[in-house]
Amino acid sequence: MDKIVFIWMVNIFNFNFLAGQNSQQCTTEKRCQCKEVEPGLLADCSGLNLDFYPRFFDGIVTIDVSYNKLKDFPSTIDVPTTLKHLNLSGNLLRRIDTDKSRKLFSHINDLASLNLSSNLIPLDPNVYPADIFMNLTKLKSLDLTRNNITSVEFRTLDHVIKPLVSLEMFAIDGSEKISFGVGFGTLKYLWHLRLYGSCNRNRLLTIGKDYFDNLSNLRTLDISSEITRNFTTMDWTTSLCSLFYIHRGAISKLSHLKYLDISYNRELGLCGFSNITHDLPSTQIKIFRANYLHCNAGPSVTLFCDDIKPLTNTTLEELYFDGNNIDFAQTGVLYYLPVSLKRLTLRSNRWIQNRYTYCNTFGLTNLTYLDISDMNIHQISSDERYVDCLNFFRIINCEKLRSSSFGTSLNPRVWEACIEQCLKPQTIENFNAQTKRGEVYETSNISYPLTCSTPISFATNVNMFFVPRNLEHIVMNNSRLGHTLSYIYFASSNLKSLVLSHNQFYSLIGPICNATKLKYLDLSNNRCSYLSPYVFRELIALEKLILDNNLIGSAQILQEKNVRDLFSMQLKLKELSLASNGIKFLPTEIFRNLKKIRLLNLSKNQLSDWNVNLEHMRHLIYLDLSENQILFLSDSGMALIGSGFSKIFTIDLSINPIQCNCDSYSFILWLIKCKEKFKKFKQYTCSLMKPNITDIPNANIYLTKKCSSYVSLTVLAINFIICFLALLVIVIIYRNRWKLRYWYYIAKRQYFRGYNRVADEKRYRFDAFISYADEDRIFVTKSVKTKLEEEAGLRLCIHHRDFIPGCDIADNIINAIHQSRKVIFIITEAFLKSEWCMYELNMAHTENVISRQGTNMLILVFKEDIPQNRIPQKIQQIVQEEVYLDFPDDIEDEVIFWNHLTRSIL
Repeated sequence: MDKIVFIWMVNIFNFNFLAGQNSQQCTTEKRCQCKEVEPGLLADCSGLNLDFYPRFFDGIVTIDVSYNKLKDFPSTIDVPTTLKHLNLSGNLLRRIDTDKSRKLFSHINDLASLNLSSNLIPLDPNVYPADIFMNLTKLKSLDLTRNNITSVEFRTLDHVIKPLVSLEMFAIDGSEKISFGVGFGTLKYLWHLRLYGSCNRNRLLTIGKDYFDNLSNLRTLDISSEITRNFTTMDWTTSLCSLFYIHRGAISKLSHLKYLDISYNRELGLCGFSNITHDLPSTQIKIFRANYLHCNAGPSVTLFCDDIKPLTNTTLEELYFDGNNIDFAQTGVLYYLPVSLKRLTLRSNRWIQNRYTYCNTFGLTNLTYLDISDMNIHQISSDERYVDCLNFFRIINCEKLRSSSFGTSLNPRVWEACIEQCLKPQTIENFNAQTKRGEVYETSNISYPLTCSTPISFATNVNMFFVPRNLEHIVMNNSRLGHTLSYIYFASSNLKSLVLSHNQFYSLIGPICNATKLKYLDLSNNRCSYLSPYVFRELIALEKLILDNNLIGSAQILQEKNVRDLFSMQLKLKELSLASNGIKFLPTEIFRNLKKIRLLNLSKNQLSDWNVNLEHMRHLIYLDLSENQILFLSDSGMALIGSGFSKIFTIDLSINPIQCNCDSYSFILWLIKCKEKFKKFKQYTCSLMKPNITDIPNANIYLTKKCSSYVSLTVLAINFIICFLALLVIVIIYRNRWKLRYWYYIAKRQYFRGYNRVADEKRYRFDAFISYADEDRIFVTKSVKTKLEEEAGLRLCIHHRDFIPGCDIADNIINAIHQSRKVIFIITEAFLKSEWCMYELNMAHTENVISRQGTNMLILVFKEDIPQNRIPQKIQQIVQEEVYLDFPDDIEDEVIFWNHLTRSIL
């Protein structure tokens, strides 16, 4: 095992040595520290007076006893020889040349990092003997910052550091009393140097030309000032400490330098900045931080071309130039930024709109990130306490000195024609005119097609943003923009994220064109109360949209039918946030196209119910409805939310004024049933008449007793009424089923084929309609047809011969009955078994009762002897009311039978 960890806990009486009881834990954490790693496992011993140490195990590699008021170094018997990392920062150590320290540093030869910062050890040659670190040949990191800087010059520091042949990172308080002698030149691995600007009378004021002569191997150099904010005394003076001036040529000695930070040197100013940029072409600089180089209450300054012109000849990739009181830049200044630049931040300045605003930045082909947030923040709106500028007139003199080079020649790689266009105000007017005509705007041989699928007839002007062609991220947070976000066209189509929060866009009209790759858009905190339906129409690749802290709840579009068009093109949207917008209701169709939405935030609004369908949101995993005005959800609201439930779906209804009463009982039951879907469910509370019951589970128990009888009785009564009405309807329909069928077909004939009552007809088409079973077809065709049709001259309707092909059987039956004077039923066993025969019998009886007013139109012929108990009640009823004949068994009686049948028909 390469690392074994020891953990010791502190008791107010003695040290609790955990070798026996927690030895397994000590071998898994892999650190030895007096900090709380897990609640209840490790004690936080910061602030205790530890004047002695428990004995450590062999194999310990890391010891962290920072901020424990230690007054002396640990003894060698308490520290294992395997130690590699020792942190003694934030204690009360006063000397480093004690016997304990000498023995300690001779004992731990494998030490790789040593942190002695924030102690009381003076940076004095009398305290640091030359041989103190003699045995630490493997030390890679040494931190001596935040200690006492004396008035004694420490010119022999290189003799102390020289034995550290493996040293890679060195941190020390910057001071004019400390120098880096020739001994530092032998440290070929010293790549990282940190000079804190601690405040005292011996602070680092200036850096001479030869200050870094023996540090030629440096890769990173941090000489930024350390800011300490004391909120109790409101003492902010530390921000004015450290670097006062740096001479030209000091940084040029660092030919391998890749990272440089000079931030928070409040008195350095742009004069010192210019001296540094002059040296950077001699380095390999990649990252340059130059933030807050002016007193925050100082005057505004101008950025000239000469300030950044040397950067053109560097390979700089990241430039941070925040908080420098810049309100104006010389036209064309951006063209001097190097082509290699990828990230540029200009936050917290005082930029004002001018001609340089509209200049194209064609040369910055590698720029992907631009931040110009917090523009023109004044003293009264800042969260800092402004201190007085100590050298106000020195800043003014610096401006005069720098302005003497105004109007210098431009970078040769910049097109002169483009600069001339930037200087002409009519350029933007020409662009607007071309846009309305749908033309192509050309400048410096680069064409931008002015195309947008959304009609722009409403737009009076088009706001063209000439951004570098590969720019992906723009941050303009709190930049005093507004009041209307009208038609915008980006000259670059590679934009992926755009942050416009904390501005003053009261109206979002749009559209935002040529941003088809935009995935992230933040328009929060703009007090917006107007949205047009086409503001987001062109943003087809949008995946996250933030509209928090606006006034969308009062927007007219929520009342209009075209609200469905608001997010109609956001087919790839995954996150939508509409928190804190005063929304009282949501139109049902507002999210109809958000099929890939995953997170939907509607918290801190005024919603009282839910009426948006979630069924199409198959990927939705989180719906935030917290801090609304939901007393309880209606049945439809619960059903709509339930339609979006999936295995990973969660919803937040916390901090809502949920009511617990019988009216909301079904909602409470729903919460209990689906509690695994509700985030922070244990924190849900509700208002109840009975005191001391606020959580949902206990409220449910109370409501079950209170509302169960009422609910049960109500449910039982409703169910009984429904069943009774259903049974009544079924009985009525069953008893009148034949009449209903009959009237159905009569109505069908009347409206689709025409219908004439029998009384209006001069004669029937048929004398008789023969109803029989297929088994009796021979009897009908041989006997009935011969006797009645051929011999008696009657016209019969026989279904296999006279029914109209292509018509429904039921329609044919109704037509035959209606067009026949009589209906003859051949009653046999097969007849009684046939559904269609019984259907014909019932339809004919209904016709006789309703349309023929009870005239005798039914003739029953019993061809077979059928037992009485097998004859249906309907036929028995007809036998009592209508004519019926028995077919004779003897041939001699058939003549009489046929005569009687013929007379019955006529």
